[in-house]
Amino acid sequence: MRFRGVRPPPFRVAGGRLHALQRSLEGFRAWVVEDRAYLIPATEALPVLAAVDAIYRSSRTSCREEIDL
Repeated sequence: MRFRGVRPPPFRVAGGRLHALQRSLEGFRAWVVEDRAYLIPATEALPVLAAVDAIYRSSRTSCREEIDL
């Protein structure tokens, strides 16, 4: 992925790069099996999910939708 004038650093792990989904699954596994903190705490993820939900609702209603936090 390229941005104008910016190249985000790749996520590096031993043995190479991981795709974002693989990174998420590995984070989930480590949370369940090793009791490590998850990559993104729910308190940070919930506002993003609320915004995505509002976008979907807006696409159905063709109106602005409130973001319910």
